[in-house]
Amino acid sequence: MAQPRPRTRETLARNLRVLMDRAEWSQRDLAAQSKVSQRQISNILSMTTSCSVETAEALAKPFGLQGWHLVLPNLPVDLVQSTSIARLVSAYIAAQGPSRAFMDSLADRELSDGTNHKQKR
Repeated sequence: MAQPRPRTRETLARNLRVLMDRAEWSQRDLAAQSKVSQRQISNILSMTTSCSVETAEALAKPFGLQGWHLVLPNLPVDLVQSTSIARLVSAYIAAQGPSRAFMDSLADRELSDGTNHKQKR
């Protein structure tokens, strides 16, 4: 059975915490870098409020990311400041017919392999 998708607020808060921890930034540090108030960052991290697309963009920018990266479930930290995710999404959107089917099959295989590896441990 597939795992339920995490709620977007939870995902955003978790990813933002991971990025802040990796950069060793406090909420005040992120506020200074992003121009988003520390209070709003605190509310986002505690999931008491949502954020606009513009706020997500502002929060992501100091990490070299785009706003939509912050809502990726299980954001791969090693891909931070990498163009891989954006390139993959762009390639998928541009793909048609057999190319998209091939990409879908690769994604299915990788997800299946990941599940199988977890079950073997």
